[in-house]
Amino acid sequence: MYGFEAISANNGWSIAAVGIIIVFAGLVVLSFIISQLHKVLAFIENPKRFEFLSPKKSTGKEDKYVLTSLLKNQKESAKQFFLLVKTMEEHFSLPKLIRLAEVSNLEKPYININILLDSGIVEPDSKGYFLWNENRFKKLIK
Repeated sequence: MYGFEAISANNGWSIAAVGIIIVFAGLVVLSFIISQLHKVLAFIENPKRFEFLSPKKSTGKEDKYVLTSLLKNQKESAKQFFLLVKTMEEHFSLPKLIRLAEVSNLEKPYININILLDSGIVEPDSKGYFLWNENRFKKLIK
């Protein structure tokens, strides 16, 4: 048996198709590696350029909070959250505070709590709960 009959009888067509798929996949992987090679070479030449990979050194003098001042509407929402926190225990959970804010129909509770966290008014404790920093609150509300 010779020719196409022999190829068909011994699964030659499927073997050829698998070979083509393997070669094509290898070429795709190789082209991806070559397309990203410039990034690897740039990192090898100058690793300091990629600051996000190295840990940042803290001098201890900069403010650890993202927000150092609040807008007028942020101050108002902070005052409203202050009233809600006063009804809770000293150590409170954020989901409970958000639930109270939603029940009280406060505007954008998730965004406002994020602002309070970024400004340092609401601080985490070591047990998974949060504390209200009244000194920071008074400083930013003035």
